Amino acid sequence: MQIPSERELSADHGLSRMTVRSAIDILVSEGTLARAHGKGTFVNKPKIDSAMATLKGFGRFLEEQGVKPSNKVIFSGTRPAGYKFHRIFGIGEEDPVFRLFRVRLGDGEPISVEDTYIPYEMTPGIEKYDFQVCSLYQIMEQFGIELKKGTETLEVMRITNPEAKLLGLEPGSVAFHLINLSHDKGGRIVEYTTSFTHGERFRFSSLTD
Repeated sequence: MQIPSERELSADHGLSRMTVRSAIDILVSEGTLARAHGKGTFVNKPKIDSAMATLKGFGRFLEEQGVKPSNKVIFSGTRPAGYKFHRIFGIGEEDPVFRLFRVRLGDGEPISVEDTYIPYEMTPGIEKYDFQVCSLYQIMEQFGIELKKGTETLEVMRITNPEAKLLGLEPGSVAFHLINLSHDKGGRIVEYTTSFTHGERFRFSSLTD
């Protein structure tokens, strides 16, 4: 959102141009405002701060940040595990895995693109759920899966299509790439998710003991 010009703010509030400019400079330095050359000054959208090493559902996390979550499901169904998920989950290459590919939105705007895989034998019939509205972790709990530990790998990389298009970014833009492995109480890997997250709307922090 664009704010009024220095001249308009000065006239509306009875302040000198220097006072208004100094106030704007402070807000720009704090990241609250951003100047765009030749266009004006705009209010920055607040970054959503995510603490890594948690097993909190994305929707619940956004709600706690005061952001309304929603989902756009691109694909929901099963496929053979193949070599990659045979190695990750310890199942046969022809065994089915459930795949959920979706865009996670906050206040109606795309924040993250997630590609999730789960051993189908642990969640038979999961493809029948509507993940436009259902929480994946709550559904996993209904199948008796108790998540105990998560292993996360984060890197910053340049994003390409289709993920860039789904996030409303230009190909080559910088985004966060996160790989998450969730383990159950027996130590078995029960979820693999890779995601690309909008770098301008999100930031990650780590938790230490």
